Amino acid sequence: MPASTDDPNLAVCPDFGADKYTPLREALISDQRSEEQAIEFLKNDWKARNDEEKLAWQARLDQEATNAAEEARIAKDAEAAALLAKRQEQLQEHEAFLKEEAKKYRNKHIPIDPNRPIPTMSSSTLSPAPPVLAKLLKGDYVPLWHFTNTGIKSGVADPGSLETDKIDFMRGEDGSVTALPASSLKVAPVDDSALSWEQFSHAVPRALEAMENTRWPSERILMFERFWTGILARDLGFNEDPLDYRTLLRYQSEQRKRWHVALTSIKGPYNLAEINETVMDRTRDQVYREERRRRDDARPVFGTTVMPPLLHAMDRHYRSARVVSHSASTGSAPNVKVPPTPAVTYAPVASQRCMELSAALEQRRLKPCTPYHADEWAVLLHDGQLTAKYPDIVNGLRQGFFGIGPVVHWVDDHLFFRIPHACLEDYNQVREQWHRELSILIPNHSGGRIWFGGTVLPDGAIFEMVEDCSFPLQDFCTKSRDASTDGDYTYSLADIDRLSERLGIPWEASKDVPFGSSPPYIGLIWDLDARSVSLAPAKVAKYTLAIEKWFTSPTHVLEEVQKLYGKLLHACLVIPSGRARLTGLEAMLGIFDNCPFMPRHAPASVRLQLQWWLNRFTSTPLARRIPVSHDVTDIGAFSDASSEVGIAVVIGGRWRAWRLLPGWRTLNGQRDIAWAEAVGFEFLVDILTQHAPSGQRFKVHGDNKGVVEGWWNGRSRNGEVNSSFERTHDRLESRGFIDCVFTSYIESAANPADKPSRGIYPSQSLLLPPVTIPDPLRQLVVDADQPFSPTEIKLQREGRYPAPAPKLVSDTDRAARNSFNTIHFREQLGFSPDYLSGLA
Repeated sequence: MPASTDDPNLAVCPDFGADKYTPLREALISDQRSEEQAIEFLKNDWKARNDEEKLAWQARLDQEATNAAEEARIAKDAEAAALLAKRQEQLQEHEAFLKEEAKKYRNKHIPIDPNRPIPTMSSSTLSPAPPVLAKLLKGDYVPLWHFTNTGIKSGVADPGSLETDKIDFMRGEDGSVTALPASSLKVAPVDDSALSWEQFSHAVPRALEAMENTRWPSERILMFERFWTGILARDLGFNEDPLDYRTLLRYQSEQRKRWHVALTSIKGPYNLAEINETVMDRTRDQVYREERRRRDDARPVFGTTVMPPLLHAMDRHYRSARVVSHSASTGSAPNVKVPPTPAVTYAPVASQRCMELSAALEQRRLKPCTPYHADEWAVLLHDGQLTAKYPDIVNGLRQGFFGIGPVVHWVDDHLFFRIPHACLEDYNQVREQWHRELSILIPNHSGGRIWFGGTVLPDGAIFEMVEDCSFPLQDFCTKSRDASTDGDYTYSLADIDRLSERLGIPWEASKDVPFGSSPPYIGLIWDLDARSVSLAPAKVAKYTLAIEKWFTSPTHVLEEVQKLYGKLLHACLVIPSGRARLTGLEAMLGIFDNCPFMPRHAPASVRLQLQWWLNRFTSTPLARRIPVSHDVTDIGAFSDASSEVGIAVVIGGRWRAWRLLPGWRTLNGQRDIAWAEAVGFEFLVDILTQHAPSGQRFKVHGDNKGVVEGWWNGRSRNGEVNSSFERTHDRLESRGFIDCVFTSYIESAANPADKPSRGIYPSQSLLLPPVTIPDPLRQLVVDADQPFSPTEIKLQREGRYPAPAPKLVSDTDRAARNSFNTIHFREQLGFSPDYLSGLA
């Protein structure tokens, strides 16, 4: 018998005195049992059976919980084992990669034959340029042009040759012909299909010899030898028709390129030696059609006598004329000087007119290369009364958008939010209020996107919206939805697909993720119930492996630095304190100059910071609260520093100060006034987080923009300032104040901490509690009420110890300072009335 699915704890005892239970009561009534006793008997019997059902139900729940826990443990163990196996596999692949990399530098270990003299070089044994041989050594595709006489001479050209005495004629885009010195022109490689038959014949044996010298496998060399021999010996090549030459050269060029592409495909390379007659015929048809179009385009315009150029196989290879020397030899007679050739010659020619049929062009414009359905877009724009606002969308979908090229990378990572039916009306009222607020603001255009908003939120962030909320949300409820998962919401994935199919928006269905409260997005897990965001486990494993791989090599190229930096910068979205641990990689990004492939040693700080990242990835939790705007408390918290005296903080009229010990300015200028200001900010945050409620957001003020704005970025390029930021990040994280400190700039004249920082101290009765000075600062900073050190006393006797030097403050600045302080002391935003007294 199947187990009941109804909870007996929710069952209600029936009313056995009702009419429908009369037969049951009459069966129990006797001389010894009245009707009331019968009803009581039925109630007791029902309660006894209900108690048994409750016990069975609880036992069932306990068993199900035990089974679920066991299944979760097994799944977790399987996931951990799979992750471990994957990491081991990745490490093995990395080790294999390192071994392969070592093979690239084996040239320095090749043995030298002491009995082999310098070989005699001839024109037939000329070697291509070293970069060409390097590509062959990797097995990459190399154009045959590099093995022609022109290509080889271009690679080994002597700067002291007579090349500067030669002239080339170049045709400009406007049809003009210009003569320039050959030394000013850079020879560009020519595609295999554009070579002459003579160049191709010379290049093939040299290419085969280069393959042997770069240690290509013998079977691969034999395949190419048969392939090229088949091209050279083909009957087609002995005909007089120049198009037959082009056919063979085109076939050779295309098939060799495709073979190299196939090397990295799943199926791998194939045998290139056998000529595919079907492909050869198709290539011949292409060549003949192109030639026919060229002839049609070159036909003379009505009323002119311009004739099409003669068809010749070599016409495209010898368009430049060279003047070989300024003197001409005539047998045994002395050289006769010839007139000098001018440096520049200009000869306008008639440009060719495009004769493409207008009907064909119009037909092409009516076939858009887009998946979008323009007619459906037109209907929706009309229904939404948006046609006048966006008049070019439909026409652009049909005929192309002006200035916008084809999309080469489709981004299929989008996040959809949906709300329950019960909240739709209330949420639309909120949207209507947003629309009223946004309608009075001008849309913003920045970073290649348009966004709405611009008002400043309490925490200083800018309110940004991707839309102006002109339309209310609709209910797309359909009968096809799954009632168990979608019944309470306004739409489902099927509704998105239905609307997308109507508009022609393509989606990759295999990447769909069902709606849930913890969706993955941009490599992060967004827990909406807990309002937290965390790194996906796969990302953590990937980033950990990347750091471990980094440690296997002492040097790195620019691409390796960029990849690791990008990974860790992404992790900072969840670990804000990591932003201050990327300064080493940021510094390394700037040391490559124009040599991105030259390995460089990393700065010393990189290893320490990457070790911190490794430790952070192994700790839990790797999550943070989803950043949202909150009210920020401002109780008048200020910090300041004076390079002559020390550091001070003020919180609501109470103060604390420290002296800077002699010799604090060191480390090649890294420890300067900005560092002192950062330490003041560090001490201020320390005092606030000791006494404020956990998670309380507060604003602090300073008059050093390097510190104030540096904290906005979470790091500083100054190494010592950044070290202070690191300690502050760690303190905030350990005390539960992530994303809780907001800095604000204030002029020095209005900073209450200015005077205490210069030794002008208020009443001792207003002292804030002491701060535990971190170990790295104990030799640099001391409490202001501590006795002078021997060094300070000695400097005082010598008259070299700096005395407090008050700044001259104008009456206007003094009034502004007093007004500023009064406002903050009076409001005490967000804290209890006894908060300031609790700091004493």
